[in-house]
Amino acid sequence: MFRPPPLPRTFEAALRDVGSTKPAVRAEATRELVPHVATHRARVVGALEGLLRDPEARVRAVAATALADIEGREALPALLVALEDDDAEVRQMAIGALGEIGDTRATERLRRALTDPRPDVRFQATMAFPRVCADESDAAEALIQATNDDDPLVVHIALRMAEEIAGERPLDPRLT
Repeated sequence: MFRPPPLPRTFEAALRDVGSTKPAVRAEATRELVPHVATHRARVVGALEGLLRDPEARVRAVAATALADIEGREALPALLVALEDDDAEVRQMAIGALGEIGDTRATERLRRALTDPRPDVRFQATMAFPRVCADESDAAEALIQATNDDDPLVVHIALRMAEEIAGERPLDPRLT
């Protein structure tokens, strides 16, 4: 039997459901806060910041992604804390969010993530760092270093980021 998909939660319902005892409900309600940002930005950002401290890693990761989606610059301090999360997925999503937001205040934390022992974290940092780094030569140097990474996916994304940057500003000749 076919049924139409459920309607999206209202803002108040999403806020209620992020407090559910079920992690899956909290994660879905977290996603459903995003469409309400235009009318309830401060409350959405506040709720997402709180969800970055949820006991369930999946909910924290979804909250970081949601902050990227809304370009939640106001949540920068909470995202910087999430960058140190024990869960690799949460760290990756926080790094991705910082890259999407593009705030230069995240530069030093992302620089450290470029040398994280986990390749998946280095991958995300390689994408995010050039987007937040105000110093073009510093961003280029980070990409050059990433092209020598042991992980082929990190090398690949470094080259892709060099292409992306080349479309926006002059490219360091070592990356051409």
